[in-house]
Amino acid sequence: MHVAFEEGTCAAWLHDLLKPHVTKVLVCDPRKNALLKAGSKNDRIDARSPIHFECVYYQTIRLPGNSMLSTSDVVFGRVVGIHVKDEAIGADGRIDVLKIRPIARLGYFDYKSVESILSMIIPGNNKVVLAGMDGSARG
Repeated sequence: MHVAFEEGTCAAWLHDLLKPHVTKVLVCDPRKNALLKAGSKNDRIDARSPIHFECVYYQTIRLPGNSMLSTSDVVFGRVVGIHVKDEAIGADGRIDVLKIRPIARLGYFDYKSVESILSMIIPGNNKVVLAGMDGSARG
């Protein structure tokens, strides 16, 4: 198996992580890509995803399966930035989930696009328990 990805802040780490598991790892320099002659590349602007999480890697844990093909790697990191395109924000200032229709993995080979929202409000008035549950950044 061959793997290719763009050079970036995590390229060396990703290269070292993948190298033992694949035949070839190719790290591409996006500045030398002929498709980018019109200007410099900015993943946050030109990627199709309306929301990007900027993370710092913490650790990877491999969960065993029945074979090497069925193992699962869980990657942990700390979110240090969230970038949201303007068109993903609704009139109320919150992310409009129905507009961006994210994809959720159900299991097996099954995925689902979000078409409706169900809210589950924690009962009670305990402000300590409810703090931040509305998605706000208030402290």
